Amino acid sequence: MKFREHEKDRTPLLEQIATEKARLEEEQRGLLIEQEEMGSQNDSVNMLNLEIEKSQAELQDAEAKVIERADLENRRNVARERQAFLKAENEALKESMNSLKERIESLKAADGATCPLCGQDLTDKHRQSTLEQLEEEGKQKGDKFRANKTENDDLEKELADISSNIAKLANAENDRLKYSSTISQLTERIETLQPCERLGKIR
Repeated sequence: MKFREHEKDRTPLLEQIATEKARLEEEQRGLLIEQEEMGSQNDSVNMLNLEIEKSQAELQDAEAKVIERADLENRRNVARERQAFLKAENEALKESMNSLKERIESLKAADGATCPLCGQDLTDKHRQSTLEQLEEEGKQKGDKFRANKTENDDLEKELADISSNIAKLANAENDRLKYSSTISQLTERIETLQPCERLGKIR
């Protein structure tokens, strides 16, 4: 009778123990599953971080190309402005040289007593000195004209090279935007995973 009474008292305790054991086992299974998920999340975060590092390197390269292209475009604009200046100057030089040529021919052909250019007495000495002065001025203008033409030809070659390099960097700005967007998207994906990781640590 004492044994049965003891068993009777013991039975509720055993049932409580069994219930608690089942609850603990269920909690253990949940924690194991959560641990596995956290491990998977950590792997995903690590992979995403590697992708971000790669995209950041690509972004830096793209940004460098954007700067390089802007510099090339500035050089192209400067070269074009210089070309326009040289063209205008050579047109003015050409007109001036043609005028000098006409004055020289006029002076050479003059047979009167008065200089057709300045109105002074047309002595042989005056004719010769004036011709020398005009011819020297014409030579200086001719030298400047030819120097401008040579510089213009060099600029034409430089512009061709610059335009070619600019064309090679045509996608630089698009690449910069693409990699910047990729980094933002990857960062957002990491942020969606990390709250779960922090929650797991709190538990």
